[in-house]
Amino acid sequence: MKNLLVGLLGVSLLLCTSYLYGEGSGGINNPVYGARALGQANAVVARPQDPSTIQFNPAGLTELDGTQLSLGLTLHFPSTEYHGPAGFKEHMEEEILYTPNFFISSDLGGMEKMAVGLGITAPYGLKTEWSRTGFARYVATASEMSLVNINPAVAFKINDSLSVGLGLDYYTSCSTLERQNNWALTNFILSGNPIYLTTPDGSSKIKVHGDGWGFNVGLLAKLNEKHSIGLSFRSKTHLDFHGHIDLRNITGPVAGIFGGSSFHTHLASDLTLPEMAVLGYAYKVNDRLSLEADLQWTNWSRFEKMAVKFDNTNFILEADNPVWRRWRDVLSLAVGMEYKLNDHTQLRAGYFYYESPVPESTFDPSIPGADRHGITLGVGRQWDSVTVDLAYS
Repeated sequence: MKNLLVGLLGVSLLLCTSYLYGEGSGGINNPVYGARALGQANAVVARPQDPSTIQFNPAGLTELDGTQLSLGLTLHFPSTEYHGPAGFKEHMEEEILYTPNFFISSDLGGMEKMAVGLGITAPYGLKTEWSRTGFARYVATASEMSLVNINPAVAFKINDSLSVGLGLDYYTSCSTLERQNNWALTNFILSGNPIYLTTPDGSSKIKVHGDGWGFNVGLLAKLNEKHSIGLSFRSKTHLDFHGHIDLRNITGPVAGIFGGSSFHTHLASDLTLPEMAVLGYAYKVNDRLSLEADLQWTNWSRFEKMAVKFDNTNFILEADNPVWRRWRDVLSLAVGMEYKLNDHTQLRAGYFYYESPVPESTFDPSIPGADRHGITLGVGRQWDSVTVDLAYS
């Protein structure tokens, strides 16, 4: 039972926090920080194009003129169907989800050597709902997870060829997970009495929230008119989580252990998000076509385990705590291109490969753990000072 409680809490915390580093982390997610970048598989570290460079390489702010504002919305259309034995099927409740992003940059009235910016992103947001009597009832019947990153940044132009940038990262995240509890099996294991096999299910709800601080730095080197190199680094971030767990409809011997038919206690946990470094090389073929290739390293070996501390505990809650992960460092690759069709329209495409950090020894089906390949497409259209970008991945 504790394996379920801690394991599900660990998954909930992990999903709520680590998606910030999904791009290139492998097995987690592919966050979206802007349609223009997404259309090029996020390979834009060495080619600052709009205020979203705050996220990819803050040094790129020095390449943006005036004050620029970027607003974006990503729509997700999750659809999951479970196929069981004897033709059994069950659908997850479908709902369109969205994750917004906001960026603003300024050259401070035409300053040649300095620029500032602010980015606010929601790298991950999820809501799922399954039947309380279905196959997934002991894993999750409802879940909501989110993470927000607030990232102010400043950049300085050292000379015409070299710029550096620095940003702060404040992360705030929350997660709620509901599930049914199989008291029948637990009571039978504890007592050995088959009469408890008819015990009705109970329910549990876990709710946690946490935050943490980090930083990011970037460098942009323009070797000449055609070649440029970008380098960015995002620091590790220690996130402290606090929340509570509520158990309801506890029966049989389990009720004796928890002291009644319901149980509530506060809990705490922590998670260190890994360092991430990206090296990008961009080549401007001509005035219409630009290309870039990025290589990313993510220090996922920091994710050794997930441990939970309960204010009020017992041997059921403390069994199998911590949950070991032992993830490994990964390398990921992205290539992208933008082609200017005319003065008002740009076409984009990209390819990415994300290596999985999850070893076979700690594989968990609730966390994606496979290497991934993907293709992205995008288009942009400009009207005077307004540009609309669309992308598909």
